[in-house]
Amino acid sequence: MNLLIYAAITAYALGQGMTIPALPLFAYSLGATETTLGLLGTMPSITYAGLAIRFGGLSEKRGRRAFIILGPTLYLLISLAYMISSNLNQILAVRPLEGISFALFWPCAEAYIADLHGNIPRRRATGYYTLAWSVGTTLGPAIGGYLIDRASIGSPFAACTIVMAISLILALISTNEMRSGRELTHDETGGQSTSLRSILFAILGYAFSQATVFSLYPVHASMLGFTEIEIGILLSLIGITRTLIFALFTFVRVPSGATMATFGYFILAMSLILMPILNWFYASAMSFAMMGAGLGLVYISVIGLVMNHQSRGDAAGAFESGIGIGAIAGPLISGIAAEHIGSLAPYFLSSFSAITGIVFAKAATAEGPAKRVRQ
Repeated sequence: MNLLIYAAITAYALGQGMTIPALPLFAYSLGATETTLGLLGTMPSITYAGLAIRFGGLSEKRGRRAFIILGPTLYLLISLAYMISSNLNQILAVRPLEGISFALFWPCAEAYIADLHGNIPRRRATGYYTLAWSVGTTLGPAIGGYLIDRASIGSPFAACTIVMAISLILALISTNEMRSGRELTHDETGGQSTSLRSILFAILGYAFSQATVFSLYPVHASMLGFTEIEIGILLSLIGITRTLIFALFTFVRVPSGATMATFGYFILAMSLILMPILNWFYASAMSFAMMGAGLGLVYISVIGLVMNHQSRGDAAGAFESGIGIGAIAGPLISGIAAEHIGSLAPYFLSSFSAITGIVFAKAATAEGPAKRVRQ
């Protein structure tokens, strides 16, 4: 097992995570309204949703390595651009480039890990991958909030530049020109693969909810009087409980498929109802921990369908495009709702998206061999 590729994934996720609290707070300091914050949250997802499935499919034919290397290279340049931005128009111009970086990196990294697993059970390979990125996104927001509080609003972007350079170096060292890897056997796939459309729809509620909270909650919390460090800690709590779910899945046999997805979306829906109501820091921490657990359960159930798919690049692209589409709708719709209906509207809309996600996730896991991930 090549540990350096997992380290590259962690570094990329860490850099990305540092900007999660920084961008909304930076934009708000420049005069962004709630609708503008929603638009900022949506913009990378527009490019991401359109390109993730395209790059995932291309990696089946041309190999994964070039796409994986281009991802952190582009994000490094994006971080530098944020450092020199001085108005909202400049941030709006740079933001869609993030989606291109995500589309280059994430679906191809997922497929590369699936190709690379060798004799490791596919459930274990999936677990290693999810742990790698989740550790990065867990640490990132807390570090970003700390840097803002102790240094400046631009310091997370400077730190992101350094971390993306590390991710790039690790990716260069650890990847090769391996193409789509070996074909899955009939036994591994259970005789069929889940349709790409079902994979896409199953992850929409996950993405809608997560993107809404990441785009709008930092400013909402700031208005409640939470410090930048407290905001970062709350966002990192999502990652902590999600990482614990991933670790449990990796090292302990647990039920998967429809049961996991249904339970995950239910927990997610409940956490989003509680989130705007609990305005005391420690009470809010409970709802964020619940959200992380729900996200973790949903993600691991759907990513299992991707890793078991006969065309992993296409499946990873559909999965990441679903995340992109959900992340387009979530911040934009919720930002407009917050400005014109009230500050609680985004969380109730996200809870509703999680409830509808139960239906799509059940349908997807019923189609495919999710149970095979438990090998």
